Amino acid sequence: MIYTGTKNGTDYGFYLESEGLEDCIELTEKEHMDLMDGQGAGKVIVFHPDAKPTLEDPPPPTEEQLAEQARNKRDSLIEAIEWRISRYQQQSALGIATNDTAAWYDSALLYVQALRDVPEQDGFPTAIVWPEMPEEYEYEND
Repeated sequence: MIYTGTKNGTDYGFYLESEGLEDCIELTEKEHMDLMDGQGAGKVIVFHPDAKPTLEDPPPPTEEQLAEQARNKRDSLIEAIEWRISRYQQQSALGIATNDTAAWYDSALLYVQALRDVPEQDGFPTAIVWPEMPEEYEYEND
């Protein structure tokens, strides 16, 4: 058997023994697995005093969570293009033929700056207009 309950009156959990539990409810293995499967599918297990736990939809993300997600996406987009910007700068500094055009390089710098400015947009973090990445693979040399 699996038990649900609390040892301190506030934090609920699953236990293999009922000894020392408050608000102890017995669950079958199937009920426990259904709860675990539901949690794995994105639901939230909600514990209730003197009742079996239920599955519910998670609450919507807070504005702070949305802002963190947006900044993480922004940082990933910047990281994904920085290697090409760096390669262009290094090739230019060495005076060798660059793989990308000067126009692409300029558009890439503007793109990165637009990404950095995303948190300054009106409506951030709920209504974001993501800048478009410069054209891919505008190589001067193949």
